[in-house]
Amino acid sequence: MNTEHNFLYTKIAKYCHRNDPFEAGGYVNKNFDIKYFEPLELNSNFFVPGPDFYLDIINKKDDILFCFHSHLFSDELSESDLNFVEVYDLPILVYVLDKHKFLSVNNKNERDSFLWNFEEVGQGA
Repeated sequence: MNTEHNFLYTKIAKYCHRNDPFEAGGYVNKNFDIKYFEPLELNSNFFVPGPDFYLDIINKKDDILFCFHSHLFSDELSESDLNFVEVYDLPILVYVLDKHKFLSVNNKNERDSFLWNFEEVGQGA
């Protein structure tokens, strides 16, 4: 876990909680700006962003640090998550709402997880 990115983790967790009971997502660029994307349709089982998300991923790939989205309950990376990493060659971070846990996988298929409850680190973000 990179503690220099604590403010990012807190903002992402808060955004994901605000969208509960639906999955939400976006990406973080190399300037540490967060770009949030509304889902194409509200769904509690998977995050389906609109075409603007994929256009950004293709056109701005070199400026993207990682993509993120939420899971409501599952603390496992899905096949779709792993396929995304492989196809777009970008790392992802998944926030599991009910467990306050982040799961990550990078371009080399290295995986990690860490707990993150933003209430414990303060409400500023």
